[in-house]
Amino acid sequence: MPYELSIFQLPDGRRCGRVTLLGVVTEEDADAILADNEPGGHVYGLPALVLGHQMTHLSPQARAVFSSARSIAFTTKMAMVVPNPVLRVTANFVLRIRRSHLQRMFGTEAEAVSWLTEKSS
Repeated sequence: MPYELSIFQLPDGRRCGRVTLLGVVTEEDADAILADNEPGGHVYGLPALVLGHQMTHLSPQARAVFSSARSIAFTTKMAMVVPNPVLRVTANFVLRIRRSHLQRMFGTEAEAVSWLTEKSS
């Protein structure tokens, strides 16, 4: 599967889900990632750190899943780190469609973790 899911501890002691995207992310992968974050999923209710350092492509079908109403329902913070400029443009497009103040793109993992640790206003 082109992603890995794990849980780690933020500096403030809270648990956080980590999704590491690997290679080509397909519609099936996107669906599975969302399922892990929905009620009953492994990381439901936890903030999320999404790392795209090893992602090579996001399929159009995966973009559609990540842009769907299903993904807009997230109620916790999600920070994405995608260093590849082409994939970063794609990811920013998906985030703009979502229009959520709980989901942001960052240049480094340290910046993302810092934001996840901040108290929400």
